[in-house]
Amino acid sequence: MINLARQNKILQKIIIELQKEIENLNSSGHQWDIIQKIQGNYLILLNPPSQVFHTTSLRSRSCTFEIKIIDIICILTDKKTKYVWFRSIQKSIEGEKYESNCLTYTGSIESFIEKYEKPKVLLCKISRSAAVNLLYYDLDGGKLRLNISNQSATYLEDIPVGGKEYLKEIVLRKGNLDKIISFQKIDFRSF
Repeated sequence: MINLARQNKILQKIIIELQKEIENLNSSGHQWDIIQKIQGNYLILLNPPSQVFHTTSLRSRSCTFEIKIIDIICILTDKKTKYVWFRSIQKSIEGEKYESNCLTYTGSIESFIEKYEKPKVLLCKISRSAAVNLLYYDLDGGKLRLNISNQSATYLEDIPVGGKEYLKEIVLRKGNLDKIISFQKIDFRSF
């Protein structure tokens, strides 16, 4: 009998502790903390941290940059060289002093995206020879139109889509990006 009374008291303490934990989990403060963490993770998808990028200058000298994926407008191919176009001038941090809004990359577009933007949220391959940052382009028929001002290269303004398979990928990825952006704009303070 004494054993049962003791077990009953222990169970009642456990029940009280569990009720307090449930109240804490249901509290607006706890839910606010969870929402902030989720928003932070989504923010990283839209604005990944800077990364080191090695390339060569026009004089074929090595230089290193610290690039932000969000600053990339597009990647275009000319024969074996890929040209990575940026919204603003990039300045080298090591090696030869070099400034440009267009840097070269000798690997494939796929390898660039895999190395520098693994979640594949912003950069989307749109043909065999091009990839764009979906933040800066809107789909208009069979072309992607640049939705920001660009004085440096007018040929970046309209880029043709390479075919139906690329078009499907663009529509899917652009929809996902729009959902992430919408999630970021939600005012959670209204809860």
